[in-house]
Amino acid sequence: MTDAPPAGSPQHLPDPPPRSEVDAVVAAPERLAAVDATGLLDSPPEPAFDTLTKLAARLLGVPAAFMALVDEDRDFYKAACGFGEPLSAARELHGRTFCHYTVADAPGALVIPDTHAHPAYRQVPTVDTMDVRAYLGVPLYFKGQPIGSLCAIDHHPRAWSPDDVEVLTQLAASAQREIELRLALDTSRRAAEELERVHREHQELLDATTDGVYTMDREGTILFANRAAAELLGFAPEEMMGRNAHDLFHHSYPDGTPYPRAECSISRAARAGMPVHVSGDVLWRKNGTPLPVAYASSPVHRDGQMVGAVVRFTDIAEQKRATEGLQLLAESGRLLSASLDENETLQAIGRMAVPQLAEMVVVDLIEGLAMRRAAWSHASEGASPLLERASQFPPALDDGGPQAQVIASGEALLVREVDDEWIVRASRAPEHADIMRELVLRSVIVAPLRSREAMLGTVTFVRCASRPPFEQADVAVADELARRGAMALENARLYDAARRATRARDDMLGVVSHDLRNPIHSVFMSSSFLLDVIPEEGRDMERKQLAIIRRAAERANRLIQDLLDITHIESGRLSLHREVHKAASIAGEAVELAGIVAADQGISLVRGVMDGEARVNADRDRVLQALGNLIGNALKFTPSGGTVTVGVEAEGNEVRFSVADTGTGIAPEQVDHLFNRYWQANTADRRGVGLGLSIVKGIADAHGGRVAVKSELGRGTTFTLALPTA
Repeated sequence: MTDAPPAGSPQHLPDPPPRSEVDAVVAAPERLAAVDATGLLDSPPEPAFDTLTKLAARLLGVPAAFMALVDEDRDFYKAACGFGEPLSAARELHGRTFCHYTVADAPGALVIPDTHAHPAYRQVPTVDTMDVRAYLGVPLYFKGQPIGSLCAIDHHPRAWSPDDVEVLTQLAASAQREIELRLALDTSRRAAEELERVHREHQELLDATTDGVYTMDREGTILFANRAAAELLGFAPEEMMGRNAHDLFHHSYPDGTPYPRAECSISRAARAGMPVHVSGDVLWRKNGTPLPVAYASSPVHRDGQMVGAVVRFTDIAEQKRATEGLQLLAESGRLLSASLDENETLQAIGRMAVPQLAEMVVVDLIEGLAMRRAAWSHASEGASPLLERASQFPPALDDGGPQAQVIASGEALLVREVDDEWIVRASRAPEHADIMRELVLRSVIVAPLRSREAMLGTVTFVRCASRPPFEQADVAVADELARRGAMALENARLYDAARRATRARDDMLGVVSHDLRNPIHSVFMSSSFLLDVIPEEGRDMERKQLAIIRRAAERANRLIQDLLDITHIESGRLSLHREVHKAASIAGEAVELAGIVAADQGISLVRGVMDGEARVNADRDRVLQALGNLIGNALKFTPSGGTVTVGVEAEGNEVRFSVADTGTGIAPEQVDHLFNRYWQANTADRRGVGLGLSIVKGIADAHGGRVAVKSELGRGTTFTLALPTA
């Protein structure tokens, strides 16, 4: 039902920004670049986004809802519900729209109860062409830029309620997460070896979320806290690291009485490896005031061992209760992201809807020509023996049962009311039918567990006699949960495949390095011996060829070592032998080692400022290796007659080694790629394979330091290796 403003009391809208300001925001290059980076422009419809617009239309009770990407000269509709032709087929609209005002008015929602109430809004063409009398839009963000909006429209004036705004805001957040997950999955497919980078990006996403997130070990010591967690509790992130979470901010009950750690559900969950969800509790801010929160803790496993827990908490002081479906979708994303282990992911899929949506969830996977009961859960622990017995009767692909029907059609199936006749048809044996009767089934939804490329299985949601039956609206929620579960399962399988590939690569490199080094060493020693015994006079040709052979052997040996080093760096196994050294001594030795090469190239290799008091606790050989790579790189790109300057300075808690050259400089668009493996600015240059700077960064990271670069085309480049002071 549409809520119109009361008669005689027109709602006054704030003046929208001038048209020129709106156009400037829409045309901003950085915003357009973010729109393009999503990869969604002109892409085909996708169920994930279509489901969100359908949910918006259903939950808000509006005739149309849509997700628009605002490009430079058009709005592209990635998903829409309620559009007529020709817009439904064209999926784009040129000219000014309300989405432009939403983007310009970000980050808040654009709420227009009556488009006729302000002249600027009345002149928007869609007021007439689409009969837009009321508009509600929430901006969508990507890479920090407003890329479009999730919108709802009505053909009559409407006073949008705070609940309406909250519902659309939550759906917009789901759309943003879908965009991010979609791009993350594409990245995972393109290169399994980039999964570690995706993991780091995931941590950055956690840091960007408005929910507080922290991880802790089994004793409750905080290992990581995102920015939101620190801000909500009034701490700086570094103040939380290494502190016990319970003692720091969960030490008292809401009434202020002490909360013993032994009774704390979060602490017990971290020790026992069990998930815990609490919808209402308080955490205590640094200033001593309570923070009402809802929180969830999930165990974290590494290499098969439970090592701690990840805890997510939300400030619910000003939050109104969203719909049950929205809460469930939000919770499922957090639960499914807790682990990349396939078995743990399957268990998470089985738990993600219990008890909010269903009393029981069962996951069945396709394996070859059969199906396997992979996971199950029930709101009542007493039902576990029955579920264990039921697992002996997995569905079959050709038995005509509900799971087989869903796999064949690819569409979710709703059985609103389960009767005994249905139980008999769906059972695989009389004992199986008896088990279903004991579980007192009331209503069932079977949703496809489907990846982008294949059908993986099904997820069955069951309500028992104590709950009302499922409605059609629940099917969309169940289908979305199953889709997210399939994505999480596919990610876990990709991650496992990537780890196996990494182990195989490491094994291969070990074999290759062992088998190649002996013959390469023999070539080097033999060529060196012949250079020593062949007279210099009259044998120039032979000596020249032997010198080439020896240099090739040296380069092959360096390449093998670089490959081994980069492998150790990626796996976190780079060994360090730390001792306290004078930084100037290390830098001076690096200059001496490169002196002959610099002289041969006609380049001045000089010592700059050398702080004789600066000391580092470091692996001398590794630091020499890093400086050697930086100096070699500088000599490589400095023309004859140029200068390379090496210096050492102490500043604050760092000792900074600098290597500055007067070479050609580096283009700004190439700087971000410098430390990537195998990357070279000039692909025709065969003097290296692009591992040197990656190794420098790995050595810096292993020491707890960093590496930075400043460059100006035509003026030269300066690399800085900063290590902690001793």
